[in-house]
Amino acid sequence: MSDVKQRATELVKSGELKASKGKYKDAINDYLEVIRLTNSPAIHTKVGECYVKMGQKNEAIKHYNFAAKKYTDTGTLLKAIAVNKIILKIDPNNADVKGRIAELYRKQKGEEPALGLGGGKGVIEAEVVSEPEEPDIMDLIDPDDPQMSEYSLSRKRVMSSYSTKMAGKQEKIELFSDLSRDEFIAVVDKIKPITFSAGEVILREGEEGDSIYCIVSGEVSVSKRSEQGEEVYINSLGEGDFFGEIGFFSNAVRFATIKAVVETTLLELTKRDMDNVVEDHPQVRDVLLNFYKKRILDTILATSPLFSSLSAKKRSVILDLFKPRRFGEGDVVIKQGAPGDSMYFIQSGYVKVVAKKEGGGDFTSRLLPGDFFGEVALITGKPRTADVIAESDLRLLEITRNDLKAVVQRYPEILEILKKNVKSRVEAIK
Repeated sequence: MSDVKQRATELVKSGELKASKGKYKDAINDYLEVIRLTNSPAIHTKVGECYVKMGQKNEAIKHYNFAAKKYTDTGTLLKAIAVNKIILKIDPNNADVKGRIAELYRKQKGEEPALGLGGGKGVIEAEVVSEPEEPDIMDLIDPDDPQMSEYSLSRKRVMSSYSTKMAGKQEKIELFSDLSRDEFIAVVDKIKPITFSAGEVILREGEEGDSIYCIVSGEVSVSKRSEQGEEVYINSLGEGDFFGEIGFFSNAVRFATIKAVVETTLLELTKRDMDNVVEDHPQVRDVLLNFYKKRILDTILATSPLFSSLSAKKRSVILDLFKPRRFGEGDVVIKQGAPGDSMYFIQSGYVKVVAKKEGGGDFTSRLLPGDFFGEVALITGKPRTADVIAESDLRLLEITRNDLKAVVQRYPEILEILKKNVKSRVEAIK
């Protein structure tokens, strides 16, 4: 660690300790020294917090304005939204915020910035010694599934899709990317920044919930209760991650407990506020639902051994090739001996695989959410090798032979994985 960075780190810790004891002036002095060293917009927000607690709103807004402009100029969308919303809470008539939010929309769309926007009066200039560092999805397929934490042998054990990570110098947040300018501004108008202390519970498993959250800064842990009542760690989420969307979109109870690991700032959008936006902008509901559906599908692809090697960008290219299918308990999805021209991925529910073995007797297997089947007929061109029967209400995603052919032509590594899987399954029923 460089001397400058080490000194800045020590000063930040000192300032935080002093602020926690109510010594805001002393904390500000430490923070201003950090600003002299790094000109970090994050430290400007800490100074702003102290001034707010001291009742000096004009001084607070100067520092918040600096941070908001810096985040806007660099396209750091979430932090820019959060700081601009804090400014509006202090000064609801602040003229600079509207321009910056319009600028954020242009950056989402990759448009050229308009002249004269994104500025802020009273911005504090500081000597820049070094540039500030850039700020450093398990979407459970079926939250009512008692075996949702179990994975079959054909499924890669990945727990990274609970939410979609969005980081980078120019953030492009998928949740907002398909909104029009007016829709974007209307949604941002309803979003609220909220901060939780380390160890504080944000969502509790089993409770009702109607908000979706995005992490602006900090870190949260995701855990669930086991059948024995013990709290089991699932995953950690950081800056740019979303959570809470299942309750938001489906009115389901929270299926996990989420706690702040460190002090964590979130952007919150409640269902009530979204409904208010939808009254004037009906398209927003479709955009948000489409976002939710894509995330559910991408989760399946991300945890599948077939597609897990592909980047999120590559997976997004093939999302629209999959079609939803539904079956009831006892329905025969695939019949042994029948021709087959599609394969399936299990979104939720269970299937039983029954095949007549060549040497006599039956081969049986059970497939779980995230597993796939039907690929043998597609690869070999032969009839279906087994019966596949729904053991519960079943949601599947189907891809046809022609569409799969297009995928493997583009990503040949998928074909190699399919061939290995076909070989193992054919040998299992001999």
